Amino acid sequence: FNDEISHVTIGNNWYKYTCKQQGVEPIAKFKELIDKFGKRVIKAPLAVAPRLEAGFEQEELEWLESYCLTF
Repeated sequence: FNDEISHVTIGNNWYKYTCKQQGVEPIAKFKELIDKFGKRVIKAPLAVAPRLEAGFEQEELEWLESYCLTF
């Protein structure tokens, strides 16, 4: 489980860095990408505590949870 948190942390850091370099707001871009590419991929329930530890924002997780419930 710790390996997964480390893996997600690295990806999350790169994602935020890339968004900053491109001048885009990370959460808004994340929502856009999920709408475009993530249909029916994300399954609830989410592991909230490990995702927060890996650098996800509470706002992202709340949106993801509501997104999962729409299927």
